[in-house]
This record gives sequence, structure tokens and C-alpha cells, in this order.
Amino acid sequence: MAPRNVSWIVLLLGLAGAVVTPWGDAFAQQPGPKLSAREDEALDLVVQMSTSEDEHEQAALVKKLASYRFASVAQAIVQLLEDPEVPPSVVQEAEWTLTALSPLSLEPLTASLAQGRIPPDLAVLVLTRISRQDPSLVSPYLASDESVGVAAALALSASGHPESVGAIVAAYPGASASAKEAILSTICRVDSDACGGLVAGSLKSGDRRQVLAALGTVRFENLIDAVPGCVTHLHDPDPLVVRSALEALSSLGATGYEKDLAILFDGAGPGVQEAVLAVLASTHTSESSEILWGIVAKYPARSPLGLLARRLHAHGPHAIASGGRKSDSLPIEAVFWDSSPSRVTVVLHNAGGQRVVASGALAVRCPRRREARRKISASEFSPDGSLAVDCGCSDVSSPELIWERPGGGNVEAVWIAPPGPAGPRGTTP
Repeated sequence: MAPRNVSWIVLLLGLAGAVVTPWGDAFAQQPGPKLSAREDEALDLVVQMSTSEDEHEQAALVKKLASYRFASVAQAIVQLLEDPEVPPSVVQEAEWTLTALSPLSLEPLTASLAQGRIPPDLAVLVLTRISRQDPSLVSPYLASDESVGVAAALALSASGHPESVGAIVAAYPGASASAKEAILSTICRVDSDACGGLVAGSLKSGDRRQVLAALGTVRFENLIDAVPGCVTHLHDPDPLVVRSALEALSSLGATGYEKDLAILFDGAGPGVQEAVLAVLASTHTSESSEILWGIVAKYPARSPLGLLARRLHAHGPHAIASGGRKSDSLPIEAVFWDSSPSRVTVVLHNAGGQRVVASGALAVRCPRRREARRKISASEFSPDGSLAVDCGCSDVSSPELIWERPGGGNVEAVWIAPPGPAGPRGTTP
């Protein structure tokens, strides 16, 4: 194969001195410094490889070059990898040769990566192999910007070398912002203790990119110890930071910080309010349940926030009213959701938001059908305070349910999405 991209070989021809190239007079008689006999031998092998049209011969020559420890050879191999026409078998041998030539190969490799001349995954592969031999060779590149810093972080995290984690943690304060993001997303998979410390430090850093990276890590790694650090960003002036903090807390809850959530809800727009509701729902405390119920009482039943609050409250921890005052067992609100194609689940709530088990009557109205009414006794309710009802409608998304209290007064049931991902009529938190 005569290489289509000859720039990588021209450099070596210049180093080798007076060399007649196979591409004509344009590259002939290039002046250069005098080389040692062994380096001159290595460059001859590079020229031989460049003129070969046999893939197996090329791969064998690249493999042989691994024993020639010269910066010029390492640079030539890196420039070889910049050519997209190089066969995969030759690329594979070149990767191993660069590993063998470390640390001489690091500078040309990272320079080529920074300039976008080689694929990032190829650079990460080589850097990972070098990290397995000596992490200290790669860790200084964590301070590099963008692609190089990220590649160094990924390589050290994936190397498996016992000193890699220590090298990452030590270099973290001086790492570039992009490298810190990569470190946070990978270190938690190999060292939970180091992960917690780095996340906590990033949440306090004041650097927007670090904070956002840390919040994303908290969310995906479920770092419960990071909840206090996330709460401090609920009142951040940056809306994206606030949303990211809420997303992180949505899977962890915010036990002990329910009042912070209530304050944020009252002063926020609809988008943030929905995210606050999700956090309240995952905070399984009586305080969060009371706040959710207060929102249920405040917003109309079929408004977006009202529907979402009802759904999250109804599917949250179940507090069932028992004994006490008569008002405790008086249903003032009813919700229902589809539990099967022709069956719905009904839940009644009292004024305090507790589930009510009561006797009464249920009227079911289906489109194009007569209203069906049946008496319900308290014994028909399940232990969790819910009532399963066969609605008899052909389309379960369209029934209307009315709970009739024995002493008078009807309560129209509000449809909410079932547990899990919301259906087409529901609202997903």
C-alpha cells in the first residue's frame, strides 16, 4: 500500500538527511541533522513500511519498530495513525508499538489528539495501556484542556493499576474542568470513598461545571451522603444548577430539608415546581406528605400541578385513617387509576390527606351507557386502603366515577396516572 497521507513520512525523511523519496523530486534532498546508526536504521524501516503494499508486511514492520526507542519513531507512528486508510491490523500493531515506546509517544499522541487528528477512543486505548504500566506518566495530562484531559481521566480510571486511583485523586485539584467531569463520572465505579470526597469538594467549589458534574454523578450513583451538598444548590441563581440539584434529589429524597423544598416550590415557576413535587414524593416522611397534601388542596383537581400532586400523593406512603373524630373517616376527595383494561383502583382521602376506608356508594358513568351504581361496604377495601372496581367500560380511559357519602354529598373522583411511567392522560414527574 502506497500511503495516501504522506505527511507523516516527510518528517522522517527530513531527519534522515539526503533521501530520494518514491514521490519524486518534491521531497528529495531534504537536509537534516546527522542521526545515529540505529535511528537511521529505524527510519529506513519506516520508509520501507511506507512503500509496502502488503498489509502483513506493514504490520510486521510496525511491530519491529517497537524496539527502536527514538522520539522520531514514536512521532512517525502517531502520524501513521492519522491516516484513515491504514488497515486495522496495522493500526492495532501501531497501538502496541506506541505503548512500548512510552513515554516518548505521549507528547506526539496527545498533541495529535488535541488537534483532532486521531480518534479519541484510539488515544484512550493507548493511554490506558500506558497507565497500566505507570500511571504517573499519564496523570500530568489531566491538567490538559478538553479531549486530552478527558482521555487521561478515562485511561487512568480504566487502567486497573493499584496506583491509578491515587494518581487521579492527587491530580484532581489541578485537573482541567473537562477532565474533572470525566473523573467524577468514572471514579465512583472503582473507589466509593474517593468518589464521595471528590463529589463533596466539587459541590463546594463554586465552579459551575464542577458543580453540574458533581450533581450528575450524585444522581446516577445514588450518593445519599451528598444530599446536604445538593440542597445548598436549591437556591442557586443559575436555573440549570437548581434543576440539576432537584434531579439529583429526585431519586434520593431530601429528608430533613422538607421546608427548603416548600419554600422553593412557592417561589418557583411550573417547571421547577414539578421537579420539587418529584423530590417531595421520594422523601418518605410525614412532613413531605403533609406538604404534598397542602399542594393538592391548593391547586384545582385537573390543573397540571394539581393532577401531578394528587398522583404523587396517592402513590406515596399510605397513611390510613383509623378511629378518632368522625371527620377523620369522612372522604372529601377521591382519585382513581386504571389497573387493568376494565378495572380501576379507587382511593378516598380525608381532609388531612389520609386514606379513608368507608361505606357508601359508587356511581360509574361510561360513554354511551347507563350509569351503574353499586353500594360499597368498608370491608371491600384492601389492607392498603384502596378499592378495586370493575367499571364495565369498553374504554377505561373515559369513565367518570362519583363517590356518594351516606350522609349526603358527592365526591367526584379524579383520574390520575397509575404507578410507574404515566400513561397518555397522566403527567410524568
